[in-house]
This record gives sequence, structure tokens and C-alpha cells, in this order.
Amino acid sequence: MALALLSIVSLAAAQLATKAIPFGQRLPVMILSPAPVIEASNESRSSETLGFVGHDEIIDGTGTRTFDNEDLNRPHIGSYVPYEITEDMTLVRPYSGLVARAPAYRGTCKWNCKSSPEACKNACYYQNCIMAGQKVYYYEPAPKSAGRNQAGVSITMGTPCQTSPFGQKFWDSRENGSTTNLKLQTDEWPMFSQQRANFDPTATTPQVALRCINNRDNSRGGNIIRYFREGSGDWNSGGRFVSDRLGNSQKFRTGDWYDVEFFLDDFDRNDAAQAAIYNSLTYCHPQPNCANDGLQFHLTSLKRKTPNAVKGLVEQPYDNALHNTYRITGEPADIRQFHIDLDITGQANDRVSARVYVFNNGQERILASRASTAMARGTSFTIPASITLPKAIRVSRPTTNSCMDFIFNYGNANTDRFRHYNFNSSNIGWPAATRWGDKKGKYCTTESIPDPNRKGKNGSRLKCAFPAW
Repeated sequence: MALALLSIVSLAAAQLATKAIPFGQRLPVMILSPAPVIEASNESRSSETLGFVGHDEIIDGTGTRTFDNEDLNRPHIGSYVPYEITEDMTLVRPYSGLVARAPAYRGTCKWNCKSSPEACKNACYYQNCIMAGQKVYYYEPAPKSAGRNQAGVSITMGTPCQTSPFGQKFWDSRENGSTTNLKLQTDEWPMFSQQRANFDPTATTPQVALRCINNRDNSRGGNIIRYFREGSGDWNSGGRFVSDRLGNSQKFRTGDWYDVEFFLDDFDRNDAAQAAIYNSLTYCHPQPNCANDGLQFHLTSLKRKTPNAVKGLVEQPYDNALHNTYRITGEPADIRQFHIDLDITGQANDRVSARVYVFNNGQERILASRASTAMARGTSFTIPASITLPKAIRVSRPTTNSCMDFIFNYGNANTDRFRHYNFNSSNIGWPAATRWGDKKGKYCTTESIPDPNRKGKNGSRLKCAFPAW
């Protein structure tokens, strides 16, 4: 027995140590280190080893950089670990695992904006405008990195860009109501695959830039970052940007970081179509123009049904007090869903009343109203701005045969920029962005007004909703 224990101690004396290895070089198989402590008096602890601490830098919910000691009790390469314990001895063998390297800077990801211009705009807006004057690095995420709900992207109805009133504002008006385009998605930068802090309602600048773009552009933008991380595509052996990626073929690990450079050299500026796209990338130019094009927005408050709910809360009708809120970056107020109801009555459907309201904490809050008055086709009326109604609404009745045709203009197109919004009662937008879950994408719905004397219909009510603030 004594001979057996002596053999174990002698074997364990050939222990291995770790030392710093230049990044990009393979780790050694074995090097000598101090022996583990073996206590013959306590065989259940006879293979204690020195631990290796791997510090993974993480951004916690308060925005503070902390460390995750996930490798605290991991044995050194070549240390001896028990594999069988009997009544009178403990058998050990070398530990052959590899020690996790420390996080490292991985170089520059050159983003070719020609392949995904809309996603590029969003990333450029964050890096060159929101973070102007600062050197921005992106870190590989850790398990504690914030999810999409903390950026305002993951909500109970999909994503904001697929939900009224945001889809109306950011998609339908730009695409003239076209429903033939690729499916709309909410792009986020920094991406979900990069470290992000939890949403902070006290932050003075947006934490994540949001933009509504089509799915192909969004996918291509994400692939560029993925190819850089994987060392494929332009960063593969022989790729045009391979020298910008440090660490050769080493895989990324938690805590690795890199920076992003926006590459515009592939545009043929003698080609009218390509020149137009290049000129639209104002956030990405060497001297960026950071004036918002009206499509950059961000989360301003995060709401959930329950404290542990995974997704942010957005439902219909949209209610600023109960649901996630969003704002076009640089604007003075959050986007809201204004409702306008017109009651069309009279023997010839020639009398119209109006009521403008929002939902607040589940209750209708009246912003303005207009009593029933005569309104012939080809005429209009204006509900003036007030303390409760930020901008005036002009309601016009075209010279068409339908008594339910109306045109609405909120604000002034020349002076109110992004706050101005116009639509007509027959508008149909992208189906997923509708107000009541109507898959047809209608901006307005109609219903009958019951006769108070219960003698049938007393008129028709046109119910419409639109984005405003």
C-alpha cells in the first residue's frame, strides 16, 4: 500500500503550468508546474489542483464592466485529476484540456456598404452620429449580455416595424403603400451578437439605433459581421480583407473585441443608380452628415406584461402609458397612435362630426372634437392645434361617389418635417402593421351608428388611426 501511494505522489510531481502565449500561436501540450496537494489522510480530496482563472469581461445591467470567473476551478493543462477512488487508494491521470486564452483585440471589420446599404446606414448612424467623437469597440457577447427585448426589437406583436403606428410611419409612407416589397424587419445596432447593456431609462443618448429595413438587407448586414467573426468570406485565406482580422484562424471567444470601418470604395459613382445609393449613405461618409432622414429611431421606455416576461409589450390599440415607447432620434416627443373618428349622418350623408383621441392607461383621452355640421363633397375643415392637440388636422372630402372617402393631413408638410402625416381613408399599408389585427392592412374601418330609437341605422362611423406626436 505504501509503495502504491508513493508511486502516485511521484507521478503527480510532474505537474504542468500555464504561461502567456503570444496571440495566434498554438498552445503547448505540456510544461512543468508545481505538483498538486495530495492528502493521504483524506482520500476524497487527494487530487486538489491549482485553478486557472479566466476573466471574461461583461457589461452588466448597470453598464459596469464586471468579470465572470467561469474557469475558476478548471485544472491546469497537465494537472492530475482523479478517475477512480477505492477504499484504500485514489487513482489519478493527467488532465489534457486546453486552457482558455484571454480575450483579445481581433482587428477591424471592413463593412462593404454596397451589399447592405440600409443596415449600413443604421450602423453608421450609431457609430458616427450617436457616438460621434468616440472610438467604438464591439465585444463578443457573454451570457449576461442584454437581449433583443432590451433594445426594443422583440415585442409581443413581432417587432415595432411590423406594428402600427410604427410600420405606418417608417414603411408605408416611404414605399407609397406598396405591399410587394420584401418583409420588413427592425434592424438594431449594436447587434444582438455584440455585448450590450440592459435598457437604461436615464440614458441621455440612445443605447441602440433602430431602423426599419427589408429582410434581405438586414440579413446581409448580419452576415458581414458573422463572416468576420468566423474568418470566412472576405476574411478567409486569400480574402481581400484577411489582413485586417487578427489571430489568423482563431475562433472568437467571449470578450474578444474589434472595431468596424465602413467601406464605400466599391460604388461606381459614374453609375446613376449606384451614385444615388452612395449619396444616401451620408452617415457613413468620411465627414458624415448626421441629420436624421426620419427613419432612425430608438426605444425610450420598456414595458412588459410581467417583470419576467421575455418580450416588450406592444398591443393594439397602442397605448403609450402601457406599452413600449419609441422616438425618432432628435425629435421632442415619442411616437403615438392618434385616432380620428368621423360620424357621417343626415339623409344624404352630408353631415360630419369628428373626434380625435388617444388611449392612455386603457382609457380614451379626447384631444379635440368638432360638432356635426354640413359637409359637401369637394370641401374641407380644420381641427386647430391646441394644448392637447399638438398639430392641426385638416379633413377633406373628395368629389368621389363614396360617402366614406376622406383625406387627412396632420401638421404642415413644409414646416413640420417628420411630424407631418397624410393619408386617405382607403389607404392599405403593409398588412402586418395594422391597427386592429386586420390582415388587409386598412388604415380605416367602418361601422354602423345605431339609431337611438332602435329603428335601424343612424349613420356610419369611419374609424382611422395614424402615427403622430
